[in-house]
Order: sequence, then structure tokens, then C-alpha cells
Amino acid sequence: MQVFSIVGSTGGVLVIFIIPGFILLKNKLGEGVVANSEDSEALEQPQEELTLVNKVRSSARIGAGFLLVCFGCLIFCVTAYVTIVGINNIDDR
Repeated sequence: MQVFSIVGSTGGVLVIFIIPGFILLKNKLGEGVVANSEDSEALEQPQEELTLVNKVRSSARIGAGFLLVCFGCLIFCVTAYVTIVGINNIDDR
């Protein structure tokens, strides 16, 4: 039962916060740029505005990825601590 508590608290945080954050960072820090429907609207704008729009979007995605990874690490530490302390308190009874 205690193993499920530890795996659930740590694995859940990993899947919900940390992996999506790394995916955002990898997509934006990687070599290629992924084109989507939002980028097609930007192609109709002048070239100067296009680079500014792409830079803002790229910066926003990198910031969101970084925040997800940091928040996930914080939640990971908190849930691991609470789970371990909770297990020790149950054993003391």
C-alpha cells in the first residue's frame, strides 16, 4: 500500500507537469519550427511583424515550459515529503 502511495504521488506529478514542460521546451529549443494553423495567419503579415510574433510565441512557450517544470519539481518534492511523513506517522501508531 505504501508503494502505491509513493508511486502515485510522484508519478502523477511527473505525467501532469514535468513531461509536458519538457515537451514544450524541446519543441522550442530544438532545431525545427513546427508550423500550425496559427502560424498561417502570421504569414500574411509583413516580415518584420512576423519575426516579432514568432519571437513572442517562442518566448511564451519557453516560459510556460520552464514554469511547468519548476512547478512540477516543487509539487514533486512536497508530495514525496507528505507521503513519506504520512507513512512514518502510520507506522508509529
